Amino acid sequence: MWRKNRAANNGTECMGVDLNRNFGYRFGGEGTSDNPCSEIYHGGKAFSEPESEALRDFLERIIDLKVYLTFHSYGQYILFPWGYAAVDAPNHDDLIYYSIITDPSAGASDDYAYSIGALYSYCIELPPRNGNGFILPESEIPGVVSSVWNGVKAMIQTITEKEQLSYDQVISTVAHTKSQLNYLHRLETSLDLDFWSEVESIGQNVDIHVKADTVDRVKRDLSSIDLEYNISVSDLQSLVDKEKDVQLNPNNNSNQADVLRSYVTHPVMDHWLERMASECGDRCTLINIGQSFEGREMKVIKITSNSSTGNKSAVFVEGGAHAREWISPVFVNNLIYKLIIEYGVDSSVTLMLDNYDWYILPLVNPDGYQYSHNNERYWRKNRATTIFRDCVGVDLNRNFPSFGMSDPVYSKHPCEDTYGGPFPGSERETKNLVKFLLGVDKLHVFLSFHSYSKMILIPWSHKMKPTTHHSALKTAGMAAANAMEAANGGKWVVGLAGELLSYNAAGTSLDWAYANTEAKFVFTFEMPPSRSPPGFVLPESSIKSVVDTTWPGVTTLIKTIINTPALEDKYFVSKGSSKGKDMCYCELIFMLLFTFCYI
Repeated sequence: MWRKNRAANNGTECMGVDLNRNFGYRFGGEGTSDNPCSEIYHGGKAFSEPESEALRDFLERIIDLKVYLTFHSYGQYILFPWGYAAVDAPNHDDLIYYSIITDPSAGASDDYAYSIGALYSYCIELPPRNGNGFILPESEIPGVVSSVWNGVKAMIQTITEKEQLSYDQVISTVAHTKSQLNYLHRLETSLDLDFWSEVESIGQNVDIHVKADTVDRVKRDLSSIDLEYNISVSDLQSLVDKEKDVQLNPNNNSNQADVLRSYVTHPVMDHWLERMASECGDRCTLINIGQSFEGREMKVIKITSNSSTGNKSAVFVEGGAHAREWISPVFVNNLIYKLIIEYGVDSSVTLMLDNYDWYILPLVNPDGYQYSHNNERYWRKNRATTIFRDCVGVDLNRNFPSFGMSDPVYSKHPCEDTYGGPFPGSERETKNLVKFLLGVDKLHVFLSFHSYSKMILIPWSHKMKPTTHHSALKTAGMAAANAMEAANGGKWVVGLAGELLSYNAAGTSLDWAYANTEAKFVFTFEMPPSRSPPGFVLPESSIKSVVDTTWPGVTTLIKTIINTPALEDKYFVSKGSSKGKDMCYCELIFMLLFTFCYI
């Protein structure tokens, strides 16, 4: 009647961990025990056991995990999420083939599978219902197998029929009058529409991702106010399907070419980063800065030169803050590869490393990124729970404890894609990054990579006003833009984030880094393409071209900064006059309050 695995537990003769309490979703919650002698002992930490860890790694390598089935006994039940508490999953009505109310049990594999994208996740408790219990006579096995098999077939058939796709579209439009602009503003608050471009000014192109069941209504509404539109993508799902068709099997995606030229999953990327750090030797250090909401490690790689003295200034690079912007972490991985492999070979790389220590985080948002692979390709936020159980996630690039978060532009609705969180700096990912950056000595350059637009953004983003160092930032940004255009990367534009995006954005890493760290050169690269299509679904065949044309921009930017004379210190308090200063007293107090939380 043994239940657990056979792992030894430190400090006790009691052996074993309940593997179905060891998974990393709501680990350690109700229905588990921290007593190693208990039958439901959850282990020392989530995924502490090799069995649960191996299953997690395998599941996360599956590109489009749709159904997860786990078989137990006994009871003749079909159970579905959530198991950690008596609350419904978002697609409760779809899951409810059979239902049973049971005691909560946190850390179960079916809850975890559901959390990473398996919309149809079931725990099937096999016969008998009672009686013989776990000791089912062998004579009854054929009957149990036959009846359960028929149930599984019916379940899969029903799911397959439900998942037949009716394709979404991307509609592009431009407001030419104030009334049309106001209408788009109202439409933007509709939670069944996904605006890929923010609505702020007349004459601005706006791309709207429209679900299939609302396409006709949206078209009618636009026509009713004489808003001309075109269907820029008539079959959005087909773009996603093509993307999946050309992706290599993730189990084989461990070599350099795959990680640098294709969109791999988080476990594959994480394994590659560890291997690169190991092969790099003394020049590289891998730093775990903390865990995401779902327990994934956030790893920064530090890259230095052979002659590192410890007195150099630092560059920090981040990618993957928004889950669906897959080109961002791919480019950052290419940057890592070049800095490691081409030092001492390429003069630009050698110059960049001889002058700076580099700290690079390829994925700010590992949970959202993995979810966009396994489930919803156009997911943007992280995967944190909110006060609305059906609305998951916070926009990490609106969650930094920066300025303007009390303004109307700061989204306070958990169902919106730009939801900034319950309070500034609320998210684990944000906290990890803020704490790490505040500990980086002599941080001089901060680079953030997003998509899509072909823009280089400089502070501020929460207001349309320049910083003290605007001229130097603009000069370096223009040099980078010209270099990318010369490399056949097309025209890039450079300017204040608020002006180029035509809207103010509060809580960005751009504003926070400039206001709270020593970095004077702070930039966000909005990478290609310039519009939809292909938008976020940039074909893998285009990755090499984007990398080859963007890389000269980064090298030119850094070389320009190296050759820029020392800049004046940043001043944040207005002394009699606000001219040339960056913030008022109230903004300074705001910044200090939240910065102290991380020291």
